[in-house]
Amino acid sequence: MGRVVNGPKASGSSMKNPGIKRDERRLASIRSLLALTELVNLRLRFLINLGSQVISLVETMPIWQLFGQIVYIRLVE
Repeated sequence: MGRVVNGPKASGSSMKNPGIKRDERRLASIRSLLALTELVNLRLRFLINLGSQVISLVETMPIWQLFGQIVYIRLVE
């Protein structure tokens, strides 16, 4: 069995430069990875902020007030 050197023929401008379609696909996947990374970063910042608020509440409040404040924080955000 021989190996395929050239893939299926594309139509249009990519026939002149077959690497263009591959580069466009790579750029699209890089952009989607960057968008996903930004979403994860925002979620982590939210969780860190929420955690720091809970820690500050634990340090300053009695336990019976703490649960009410946690519910309040979740409703506000």
